[in-house]
This record gives sequence, structure tokens and C-alpha cells, in this order.
Amino acid sequence: MTFALASAARVGAAPALAHRVARAKGSARAARVSRCRSVVPKGAFRPFPSSGLVERVSISRAARGAARGRVIASADGDDGSSSGDALDVGALVKELTDFSKIGQRDEAYFVGQMVLLFCIAFPPAGGDVTKADLGLEPSWSDPVIGLSLLLLCSVMLKQGVSDLGNSLTPFPKPRDDAALVTAGAYQCTRHPMYSGLIFGACGAALVTGSPARTLLAGALAALLYFKSGKEEAYLEQKHGEAYAEYQKKVPRLVPNVAGIGALFEAAFDKQAGEDESG
Repeated sequence: MTFALASAARVGAAPALAHRVARAKGSARAARVSRCRSVVPKGAFRPFPSSGLVERVSISRAARGAARGRVIASADGDDGSSSGDALDVGALVKELTDFSKIGQRDEAYFVGQMVLLFCIAFPPAGGDVTKADLGLEPSWSDPVIGLSLLLLCSVMLKQGVSDLGNSLTPFPKPRDDAALVTAGAYQCTRHPMYSGLIFGACGAALVTGSPARTLLAGALAALLYFKSGKEEAYLEQKHGEAYAEYQKKVPRLVPNVAGIGALFEAAFDKQAGEDESG
């Protein structure tokens, strides 16, 4: 009889004991959640508007690169401003076809540049003669150096266009709203697109072994040297002391090792940022 009473007492106490255990587990879980909330910032996670899924927010390398800034002066000469605009092709075409400004932007340099580039791509009669045809011994290193120059040309052109954005114009005279860009490709040389065209022309001459292309590349280099000088006169007038300081730090057309390193760093950092965002 005593055993039966003890068993009944244990059975009656079981629900109360189970309830206390459940309450204790719930309190411990709530304490852990509270500690996690105090460690994780509120902005670290946010729900999608139309679902219960959780989106993790991360800061990409592209955002870190943008934080460094790439423009030190605007068209009005204000330090620290940034255009950051992607190239508007329609605005560039309008700039090219604005015949009301003919003679005011030194268009002759652009016309000469395009003629020389066309002749390098498609040499005139006799331009396909090679060093071997002239009895000269071709060097095995010419194609290697030429391909390296063509690679450097493509990086300088692509990064130069990207960095310049809506300030891009093919004429020596800058656009009215042009910003002074000094980062990215413009840490390599003050005229990275001109440098790229010269390297590309020399690379094509070495790869093909064409003396005619070599002469045309020399003519293009001379033209772009004078064109860049004309352009810099406009930029000095437009940006004043800011451009003078920039001239002291960065070479005109021929990059140094540090400049080439800055160019490739800017190009690959941007590519990595685009891969992360994609």
C-alpha cells in the first residue's frame, strides 16, 4: 500500500516537473538570442520585402575602391568633388556632330590621328613589306614585345575611357563640364589613351614586322605629343593650380613602373568589384 501511494505521488508530480523544465529551457534560449542580438548589428541582416528569406548585406571591393575617390577637381575647380558618371555615348556623338563649334576645338589633331590609325590598320600600297622582304633578320623577341605592348594598349584604353567617363572628348579642348581626373589610369600617365594608342601602334609594327607601320607609329607618336601639349594648355587654363600639381607628379606619355602598377591595380580591382556585384 505504501508503495502504491509513493508511485501515485510521483505520477502526479511529473506534469509540474516537466512544466518547470520547459520554462527553464525557454529562458536559456531567450538569453542566447538576446546575447546574439547585442553582438550582431541590426543592419547586418534584412528580410526581403515579399518573403521570409534573409538577405545578407556585404560591402564589395568596388565600394571600397569608390570610397578612395578618383576626381580631385570639378569643372568649376572645386576640390574633392567627383563626377562618377558612366560614359554617355549619346552625348559623345552629339559632341562629335556639333558642327557649330568647328574650328574652336582644334579638330585637325583628331582628323590627323584617325588618318594615321587607319593607315596603321590598313597600310597603303607597299605597306605590307616586312623586314624579311628587305633582307633584314627578324628578331624572335619582336612578337613577344609587340603582344605585350598590345596588351598594355588595351588596358590603358579601356581603363582610361572608364575613368574619364562623361569628360571624354576626342578633341584637345576639354568639354565645358569636364572634371579633372587623376586616379586609375591617370596615375599612369596624364594622357593614358594617347599612350595606349602609341603602344598599340608600336606593338602592331613589331608583331607584323612592318617597317611601314613602324614609320606610321612614329608619326602617330609625334602627333599625339603635340596634341597632348595643346590639350594641357587648355587644362592649365581650366583647372589652374590643381593641374600644375598633377603635372609634377605624373609623366606625360611614357609611364614609369609605379604608374603601370597603379594602372593594373585599378583595372583588376574594378573587374573584381564587378564580379562580386554580379
